Amino acid sequence: YGNNLRWRIARNKDYEADYQIKMYSFETLNATNGIRKIATYVGAAVDSLKYTQTLLINDVVDDADTGVPPMDVQIYDDNFEALYEAYVDFLKKVATANPALTISIPDNDEFDPFFGLGVATDDADPYISFTKMKDGTEAEADDQGDYSDDTDLIQIDNAEGTSLAGGTDGAFASEDAETRDAAIETAYIKAFNGTADPIILANKRTQCDAILDANYPYEVKKTMVDLAIARNDCLCFIDCGFTPSFSKAQQEKLVEDYGIFNTRGLSKNPQWYTIKDPTTRKKLPVTITYFFAQNYANHIVENGNHVPFVNSYCQLSGHVKNSLQPCIDEHEMDLKEWLYINRFNYFEAIDENQFQRCCQNTAQAENSDLMEENNMAVLFEMKHILEIDARENLYNFANADDRKRFTEYEQAKFAPWVGRKLYSFNISFEMNEWEAERSILHCYVSVQFRTLNKRTIIEIDVNKRDFTA
Repeated sequence: YGNNLRWRIARNKDYEADYQIKMYSFETLNATNGIRKIATYVGAAVDSLKYTQTLLINDVVDDADTGVPPMDVQIYDDNFEALYEAYVDFLKKVATANPALTISIPDNDEFDPFFGLGVATDDADPYISFTKMKDGTEAEADDQGDYSDDTDLIQIDNAEGTSLAGGTDGAFASEDAETRDAAIETAYIKAFNGTADPIILANKRTQCDAILDANYPYEVKKTMVDLAIARNDCLCFIDCGFTPSFSKAQQEKLVEDYGIFNTRGLSKNPQWYTIKDPTTRKKLPVTITYFFAQNYANHIVENGNHVPFVNSYCQLSGHVKNSLQPCIDEHEMDLKEWLYINRFNYFEAIDENQFQRCCQNTAQAENSDLMEENNMAVLFEMKHILEIDARENLYNFANADDRKRFTEYEQAKFAPWVGRKLYSFNISFEMNEWEAERSILHCYVSVQFRTLNKRTIIEIDVNKRDFTA
C-alpha cells in the first residue's frame, strides 16, 4: 500500500506574498495509474509570532477534520530553532570577518532551510546551497561543486514526489508468516485495548456509533468486544471470518467460538462475499462487515438509527455476481431458525443475485427489546444525551422545584422521539434523604420501544364454489 504513496514539499509564493513569511505546500501523492495529488495543506515551518492564528503546518494538519488528512506532519520546534540559530551564528561570523559586507539576518519565520529563497521572491540566499543530482545542466552552472552523481538524493519539490518505498515494515517484515501474523495480531490487540493509545477508551473524547470488524484474528475480535463493553456507547459488529458453510460441523465451530458472547452491544455476522478491488480490479473476498462499513453510516444519516438495518435498507451491493457465502435460501427454515436462536445475523437470497439482511439480533441470549440493533443504537444515543445534560447540571441547585424544572426540560427534549424512535418516554429526577445528604441526584428513565414486525403469517382460505343454474 505505502509503495504507491509519495510526499512532496513545495514553496507557496502566493501565501508568502499574503503573510510575508515562508510558507510551504505539503502534499500527498498517489502513484497508482499515474501521479495524482490526494491532499494538500499549506503552512509554515515555524509558529510565527507575527500572527495570533497558528500557521505552523503541524497545527494546520491537526486542526483538519478527523480522518480527512492522509498525512501527519511534525516539524520539531527545538530542532528548527537550533538550525536557525546555527545559521544566524554563521552569518554573524561572516559579517565579523567581512565588515564591508551588508548582511541581513532574517527572522526565524523568514528563514528557508528547504529552498534557500527569499520571502515571495526568487532571490537565492548566497549562504545556503543544496546538493543536487546531475541533470545535464550542471556543466554550465556556477555551482558545479553542488552537483552529485548520486541518483537517490531526495529533492523535496520533485514533481513526481518522493516515494515511501524502500522502508521497512518493522515487526511486520518477517519472512516467516507465523511470526508476521503474530506481530500484526499483537499490534491490533494493543490498539483496541488502549495500550497503544488509551484515548480509544475515552468515549467522551472519541465519540463512536459503531465499531466494525475487518476479518481480524479471533483474539482481536475478543478485544474489540471488550472495548465495546468498556465504552458502553456503541454497537460492535464482528464477522466470523470466511465461514466455508453452515454444515453441522461448522455450526458447532461457530457456537464454540462465538457462543461465548452474551452482550447486547454486539452483532455477529458470519457471511462473506467477493468484490473487485477498486484499485487493482482483482477479485477479493471480504467479510460482510465490509458492506456495513460502506453503508451503515449512510443508513443512520438518511433513515435514522431507529430504523432497522435490514431488508431493502440493507441489500447487498458492489459484489461479484452470486458470490455471497454461505448463501441462504428461503426454504432453509431450520438453518435460519438455528442462526436466529444463536444470534447470528444473515443475508438471504430474495431473487437472482439479490440478497437482503433478514435480522438484526444483538448477541444477548435473553429475548427482549435489547436484542434488536436499532433499539440498542437508540438507547446508546439517549444515554449519551442524558449523560451530557447531567454533567452540565452538576453543582446546580437540586431542590424540589429545580428537579421539577429539570424533569420538564428533559421530557420536552425527548418528546419528538415518542412515536418515532420510542413508543413512550418518561423521566424524573429525585432524591431520598440519604442521597440528599450526599448531594446525589437520581435520574429515573422509563422507556418503551416500538413493536417490530419480524414475521408475518399469511392464511388464504379457499372457499367452495357456489353453484348457480
